[in-house]
Amino acid sequence: MTQITFKDKPISLIGEQVKEGDIAPNFTVLDNSLNLITLDDFKGKKKLISVIPSIDTGVCVTNKLVNSMKKHLLRTELS
Repeated sequence: MTQITFKDKPISLIGEQVKEGDIAPNFTVLDNSLNLITLDDFKGKKKLISVIPSIDTGVCVTNKLVNSMKKHLLRTELS
């Protein structure tokens, strides 16, 4: 179990921590149009996964930056 800090309090995460080089398990998320998509939908394609956990965080700024860099990422599909 991995322990993180959330709102200044320690929290234990369930499951195995993913390490660099691990193959990501399939998952389901919503795309920009609120359609359900899975990791398997992009099988055989290079992927850059950018996720926004909450609309009112600094993560939004980072995601905006990633999206603005789309044109510089060759043969990469962003969803």
